[in-house]
Amino acid sequence: MNLFNRKPYRIRRSGHCVYVKWRKPIEQWSPDAGEAYLPALRRHVQASVDETTWALVGRENPSSEPAYREYVERVRTQLIEEYSLHDIGDEIKIGVYHLGLLVLSIPAGDAEMFPYFYRGIQLKPFRKAEQPPA
Repeated sequence: MNLFNRKPYRIRRSGHCVYVKWRKPIEQWSPDAGEAYLPALRRHVQASVDETTWALVGRENPSSEPAYREYVERVRTQLIEEYSLHDIGDEIKIGVYHLGLLVLSIPAGDAEMFPYFYRGIQLKPFRKAEQPPA
């Protein structure tokens, strides 16, 4: 492996999950790496879902479609089940992201334990605010 020609990110797919790891801050990426990133991410996400699901989640401004919003609700339920998140299920919210995409906002101390995309829907982990001392 050539360490000097390594991409500043790593995208990998495992079943219906897509994981992304940034090796450098985006500000340090070359223009070529920046241009290649989104198409590569899109290919991985597309490969993680079936054709019918991709037709729903891969379109522009999907949040205007009731079927898309229903799908995101189902994915939220599946995420809670698969990762045993019942104790924080009420904190997993559906949020609006740029370009009309819906995301699942999830509290996580360790954001790397979750995929970047789950069943075609982006996860946006956030750190819970620390509780003030009693």
